[in-house]
Amino acid sequence: MGKRVEKSWFTVSVASALLTLSLLDARAQTNAQASVDPLATQLAERNNRFGLELMAKLHKDGQNLFLSPFSIASALQMTSGAAAGETRSEMLKTLHVEDLALPEANRALIDLTLAHVGTALALANSLWGNSEIVTLNEDFAEECRRNYSAEVRTLPFADPRTLLTINRWISDRTAGKIPQLLDKIPRDAAGYLISAVHFKDAWYRAFEAARTHQADFTLGEGRSKKVQMMNGVGNYPYVETEEYQAVGLAFGPKRHAVMWFLIPARGRSLSDVLRMLDTERLKEITGAPRRRGSVSIPRFTLRYKAELTDSLREMGIVQAFDARTADFSRFSSVAARFVISRVLHEAVLEVKEEGAEAAAATAVEAVPTAVALPHEKAFEFVADQPFFAAIIDDGTSSAGGSGAILFAGSIYDPASQ
Repeated sequence: MGKRVEKSWFTVSVASALLTLSLLDARAQTNAQASVDPLATQLAERNNRFGLELMAKLHKDGQNLFLSPFSIASALQMTSGAAAGETRSEMLKTLHVEDLALPEANRALIDLTLAHVGTALALANSLWGNSEIVTLNEDFAEECRRNYSAEVRTLPFADPRTLLTINRWISDRTAGKIPQLLDKIPRDAAGYLISAVHFKDAWYRAFEAARTHQADFTLGEGRSKKVQMMNGVGNYPYVETEEYQAVGLAFGPKRHAVMWFLIPARGRSLSDVLRMLDTERLKEITGAPRRRGSVSIPRFTLRYKAELTDSLREMGIVQAFDARTADFSRFSSVAARFVISRVLHEAVLEVKEEGAEAAAATAVEAVPTAVALPHEKAFEFVADQPFFAAIIDDGTSSAGGSGAILFAGSIYDPASQ
């Protein structure tokens, strides 16, 4: 087993976040890798890199953290399709995909991931437009349908039922785990771009419930609490260094998905582990050989919800959140300017003896840079009182009129001689 390492299972943040990362990097026990589209694996690696960087921004000592890099990256990449100029360049650079054929890569990644992980995984994207203030650009909407398998819908956002409809869509795509991602729909919201992910599978080797027992879990600073600790023995992918121990628990009979757990070595902290964890180190970890040993992990459920705007700004997406510079000219077919107002993310994870279930959803909220009033109902004009009238040479016509007033007058009594 190598040198003895302190056995205090760390805060669930890194372990649980690595579930989503591992879905794309799990080791299949077949030769399927030979036919993998390199675009898919390239985008998966870039999404992982972005996800780890975002985790570093969100991480706070002593606080749980759980998110889906896949969901967040998908929502932002889909949104980037509505952007142009520096706004788009900034988003793609922060997401590390500026040199990829993004539409094709997304299509390849979705197809590969669903085919590889199978029915345990469900992915869903959607584009929602406010029918009262925006006309979606059909080219952009079609790209969302084709490259992200996105549902495209337009609804009146002022109608209270729309909030229920969008949240119900998210809840249905996450098996009820994310029932209310949107707390409200602002009056000037023009649209939402949403990505949802759900995973549920049984362990390749389930834990025996009879071996689960209460144990101390170290919280830090000498504090601890009682948890239900699951215990198993077998052959697992395992790696041990001076910084950490890592073990992988496979799902399903084909082991096409793996959940990795990392604990810091004696004298190290979880923050130390996070600082050194990047995509290259992740590849080394997920490529670890199998070794026989024992595994003890807590049975737990957690939920994490965050507004990601500030962290994304710090990472380099600036113009998209600035009403003066944002360029989402491909979002609407009508000349108007839009800006991202919020990026909301929520994720939940449940780990128990039989297996694990995880779900996440990301919503990118767009608003006009100037308040756009809702379409009003058809008006009625009744000239049943004194009125003004004029005959004007139309200066806006294609023939180039002068715009001169040819006739004008105030009419008080249209029946008078």
